[in-house]
Amino acid sequence: METDKKHQHYIWKNYLKPWATNNTIWCKRHNSIFNVSLNNIAHEKYFYELKPLNEIELKIVTNFIRKTPVENQKLLIKILAQYFYIGNSPDENLRKNGIEEYHSKIEQSAIPLLEFIYKKDLSFLNDTNNRVNFFYFISLQYHRTKCMLVNALTGLNHLPVRPPPEIEGKFSNENIVKAFSILLAECFANWMYEKAKIYFIETDYEFIASDQPIINIHSNNSITFEPVKETEYYYPVTPHLAIFITAKDFDNIKIGINIIDEYNKLLYGKSHEQIYASSRELLNQYC
Repeated sequence: METDKKHQHYIWKNYLKPWATNNTIWCKRHNSIFNVSLNNIAHEKYFYELKPLNEIELKIVTNFIRKTPVENQKLLIKILAQYFYIGNSPDENLRKNGIEEYHSKIEQSAIPLLEFIYKKDLSFLNDTNNRVNFFYFISLQYHRTKCMLVNALTGLNHLPVRPPPEIEGKFSNENIVKAFSILLAECFANWMYEKAKIYFIETDYEFIASDQPIINIHSNNSITFEPVKETEYYYPVTPHLAIFITAKDFDNIKIGINIIDEYNKLLYGKSHEQIYASSRELLNQYC
């Protein structure tokens, strides 16, 4: 691998283009609102760089795989092997850029599938490969963000019980979380492939976007160790179109100004530190 991408985006730049004009977008970060290039937001120096997994970290991740359904374990072991190959490689460039390159390939393959979504055409899901690729893309977009990393690390740092003495202090929470994010993406993609249905939510007004582009509407905004009882995903894909992914029966709907504010506040509440729109005026409503 020769390419070195120092500034690694944890939000896909292509995702935000429907909100952008001339490759710039309005962003609210904390209490500041500014117009900025898509190249200069939601990135961090070597965000996806991997550190080598030690023996204890590998054992923790492997034990997690053993608790998943048997039919999923072979693929998860294969994914872990690829992850281990990158993270434990003597090639520094591969460790720094391998996962970034992995995300780029998945995203490039999703571009033609998103074109169907923009046209509200779900016929592509009738093809098995398209269905597999699309739900894996969706799951990675949900799990790959800084928001998810920070929330997971915060949760681990506030666990109500201490690790067993024989492993305490001998593993890195960040190493564990980064490995889990790739494995959980596959687990959630399997759930979506088997059970999920996609519906459209439209508006003549405007959906905002955020640095957590896909949210589970039932997840908590604060640290809690109670399991999430339901899983339904909300994903705005343009300023006027969102998709809703659920195992339940839903309806394609068109919403007005009162309801869209609820959706925007929901996404804002689950963002990490940035929300985006095509205008300053809209972001001013969330100061």
